[in-house]
Amino acid sequence: MKLPIISLAFLFIFSCHALSSTKVTFINPGYEFENPTGDFWLNVTLFMQAAADDLDIQLTVHYAERNHIVMKKMVRKAIQDTSSYLILVDEKSVITDTIINSTQTHPAIVFLLNKPHDQQMKRINSKGFGILGSIMPDNFQAGKLLAQHLSTIVTPPKSYTRNQMIALLGETATLAARNREQGLLSYSNREPSLQLKQRISANWSHDEAFQLTLGLMQRLPDTKIIWAANDAMAMGSVQALEKLGVRKKVKVGGINWDKNQHLALDASVGGHVTLGGLAMVKIYDHARNKKPIQSEEQYPIFDVFSEKYMPLYRAIHDKNVTEIDFTQFSETAISPLNYNLDVLNGFFK
Repeated sequence: MKLPIISLAFLFIFSCHALSSTKVTFINPGYEFENPTGDFWLNVTLFMQAAADDLDIQLTVHYAERNHIVMKKMVRKAIQDTSSYLILVDEKSVITDTIINSTQTHPAIVFLLNKPHDQQMKRINSKGFGILGSIMPDNFQAGKLLAQHLSTIVTPPKSYTRNQMIALLGETATLAARNREQGLLSYSNREPSLQLKQRISANWSHDEAFQLTLGLMQRLPDTKIIWAANDAMAMGSVQALEKLGVRKKVKVGGINWDKNQHLALDASVGGHVTLGGLAMVKIYDHARNKKPIQSEEQYPIFDVFSEKYMPLYRAIHDKNVTEIDFTQFSETAISPLNYNLDVLNGFFK
């Protein structure tokens, strides 16, 4: 009778070791140090690493430095390590093209923040890749929420006019940019007090937004609102408005909750930077129960920044979110917490 007991004990020890050595590789499309498009991607890693520390996950991050050629090479190499979960961001379908043309497959891929569209996903699955799911924010919600908030804080138009708005879009080849734009249009097309005069891509860039705003304000001097698909572009617009001496006449808002946005912008919608942490929790649970990671739902994670979120906001930009106990969001917790901004914020009060 002793042999089976010893065998079971060995299997238990081996199983525990296997679970504790979960590995995750993340191909981060952003910059590791210099951040001309803002700190967003660094802060995604911040949440992922904090979660990895809590969940005893070995996290490796490779930065593509906004270079899609570099990102393709990183993905091709990462696919070869089938012992590690692979987290990918499908910007401009770069990841999709790389995977579809790969001669190798990978058993455990999770898409974060940007994913292939349905037809592309079918092709990827047919190639034999193991797509566990995706963690997607509701970018439509973000675009709509920003437009709605900006319209409420601008001076009401006179009865015979409408407040003119300019929209600075992200890279329109990305799903996030397109969904944010659709959210903007959903609100602006139905709001009689708004007149959307111009939509133009500034490619997530502070510098492009600066130059575009200088020109657009010369052509549309009655503009009262600038809606930007991220905070970096919104900051560029603010700089241009200040140079033109018309900052006080225009309300400017963006998306991301970037550092010091509350000092420069009239509004910022954010929260999705936290979803890297949720991806790690989902992988932690998958390593134990092998259930698919939820892929259809888009998380309504966004909210307009306000003073109540200052504890979480400061933690993000002080690069210290270790107060969050990510184990409490796992299915293994006695009473798992919902993953939302109010709960995350509560860890810092």
